[in-house]
Amino acid sequence: MTKRSLIVQGAVVLSCFVAGCDFPYKPVVQTQPGVVIKPAALVGLHPINSGRQICNANASNDPVNFKACMLFLNLIGPMKLSFVDPVWAADYGPDAGEHDRLTIVDTGNVVRWYMKVGKDYISEDAIQKPRWSTHPDFISFNGEVDEANGYAIRISDKKVFKFNNGKFNGGSAAHIWVDPAVPSGAMLNVDPSAFPATVTYDSETGMADTTSIKSFFGTRNVKIVYSKVINTKFALYYTDYSEATPTERALAKPLQKEIYNCESAQISPDVKGDWIIYNCYKGVNDPVAYYQKLEPNSKPAALSNLPRSAEPRFFKDPETNELFAVYCNVFDAIDKDLGLEIADNSLGTTYIRSLNLNSAVTFNRLKEERVLIGMPFRGGITADGGFLCTGYQFGYIYHLSN
Repeated sequence: MTKRSLIVQGAVVLSCFVAGCDFPYKPVVQTQPGVVIKPAALVGLHPINSGRQICNANASNDPVNFKACMLFLNLIGPMKLSFVDPVWAADYGPDAGEHDRLTIVDTGNVVRWYMKVGKDYISEDAIQKPRWSTHPDFISFNGEVDEANGYAIRISDKKVFKFNNGKFNGGSAAHIWVDPAVPSGAMLNVDPSAFPATVTYDSETGMADTTSIKSFFGTRNVKIVYSKVINTKFALYYTDYSEATPTERALAKPLQKEIYNCESAQISPDVKGDWIIYNCYKGVNDPVAYYQKLEPNSKPAALSNLPRSAEPRFFKDPETNELFAVYCNVFDAIDKDLGLEIADNSLGTTYIRSLNLNSAVTFNRLKEERVLIGMPFRGGITADGGFLCTGYQFGYIYHLSN
C-alpha cells in the first residue's frame, strides 16, 4: 500500500491511501449487462447494488476493517449484491423490505457487514438516517415514525443501544462524536437486551443517562447532535455527556432563516469534536451548507459562497490532521445513472475546502474552495481520503486515484 498526494481536477487531497480491499478477490468496476461506459466517463466508478436505488450513503470511517467501503440503507425489492460467505448470503436474502437493514459494501459490490431490523435487537419495522460516527466502531440511526427512538450500533460486536426514547422523528439524523482514545471492540460487554430495563431516559428530551452512555461507548466523552421538529421545521440540538450535568441544548439557526430546516449535522472528527457542518434549506432548490461551533450561543456561518451547497461531510487528513469539508451543489434526487455520464459538472459538482476552524476571525476559517470532481457525491469521503461515495437513484463508490 502506498501513500501519496492526489490531485483531482485542481483539488489537492493529502495523504490518500490508494489500496483496495484486503480480500482474495480484486474489486473491479461492475458494469450492468449490455451497458458500455462512454470513453469519457469516470474511470474508477464502482456501481453499488447495481440498478437499484439506495439511500443515506456514508463513506467508511474505518480504514482498517472497511477500506474502500460505504454504508447505505436499502429500498424495497431485489438486492444486487455479492457475498464471500454463503451463510451470509442465505441470511441476507435476495430481497429486502423498505429500509429494513444496514449494509456495508466495498468497491467490488461485496457485502462486508450488515444488520437487519426485526433481529439483532433492532426492534423497529423500518429505520432511517444511518450515520457513521466519528469513531470507526459506531453507527447511529433512528426509527422512521414521528415519535422515533434513536439507536447506536457497535459494529465490532453488533451490540445495540437505544440512546433516545421516543423523542426523535424519522429525520432526526443523529451524529455521534466519541472520544478517539476509545479503542474499537474493547467496550464493556453488556447484553443489549437489558438496556430498555436499565437505562433511565429524560422525560422531556428522551436522552439516556450518563452511566448508560459510558457503559456502551466506553467513555462519557460523547457528544450527540440531532434535529427535532419545532413549528414544523427541523432545528438542531445537541447533548454533551462530558458535562457534569448533560443538558440538551438548542443551536441557533442562521440569521433570517428561522423558518428554514437545519438538519443532517456532522460533528468534526478531531480530538474535541468542537464543530458541526449541516444542511439548511427551505426547499430542495435552495440548500446552503453551514458550519457552527458546538456550544451555546454560537453563530452559524455559510460554508461556501455558492448559490447552492449541500450534504457537507468532514474529512480529517490522516497524516496532518488538517480538517476539510467535502460537499456538493445538488440536494434533490438525481434519476440518472452516473456510470453513463461524464464528469462535466452538468449533473452537479463536488467541492473540497480546507478549514481553519480555530481561527477567532470568521472569514479566516475557510481556505480556498476547490472542485474535487465534476459530479455530485453526497456521502462524503473515506477516512483514508481515497474514495467518495454517493446514493441517488443509484449508488456508487469512486476511487479518487483515477
